[in-house]
Amino acid sequence: NLLKPINEITSLDDFNFTDADIIRGSAALHQNTNLLSDKCAYENLLQRIDSDSDNQANFYFLITIQNHGGYEAEYERYGISQYVSGSGMDEELNVFLSNIRRSDEALEYLVDELSERDEKYLVRIFGDPHPQIDFQPQEAAYNGPDGKMWQVPYIIWTNYDMPDEYEGSDIDTSINYFALELMDIAGMNYSRYFEIVNDVREEIPVIHSQGFYDKNKEIW
Repeated sequence: NLLKPINEITSLDDFNFTDADIIRGSAALHQNTNLLSDKCAYENLLQRIDSDSDNQANFYFLITIQNHGGYEAEYERYGISQYVSGSGMDEELNVFLSNIRRSDEALEYLVDELSERDEKYLVRIFGDPHPQIDFQPQEAAYNGPDGKMWQVPYIIWTNYDMPDEYEGSDIDTSINYFALELMDIAGMNYSRYFEIVNDVREEIPVIHSQGFYDKNKEIW
């Protein structure tokens, strides 16, 4: 009951979208990159799910780009809400927060769409490190294995009951273990490789480029 191998990679050139789906963008921003909305990315994902009617378990890894920095107001196309003022970084923060709101709305759309379907779905959403907005000392944010810059929350949603240890839990983990957690929640068996990875997880539950946490939550 393992997933079939990944056999296709698609890019923005393969997506269905119009100019109205470009939330942010400019020829001067990120080497002619235009930033597609999360909502449109999810619409394309749902179209792909609908086209894959092979009665197999399918895995999709979608990378969105709507909230990528920088956060210059002149590249915004649909207005900026004023959430903060007097911070000295009003423009960047308001651009970032305005687009996070749009992302929340888009995620709600995706979950609502999947909730209406009969198949079982598991969604994991996580982000990049914190935005490059200079409201805290960068050295403190990045420094050492306990640095906060690379610690981000994640969400796991299913339209079925997940194992008790994951339901409503707050688990510290790292990206190298994401596959294990998805297989646990999907009720899949580990291959021998993932059995070895799971053995490592039991001793070192969090690991990243700056260090690791051991099973006693000691930081190295």
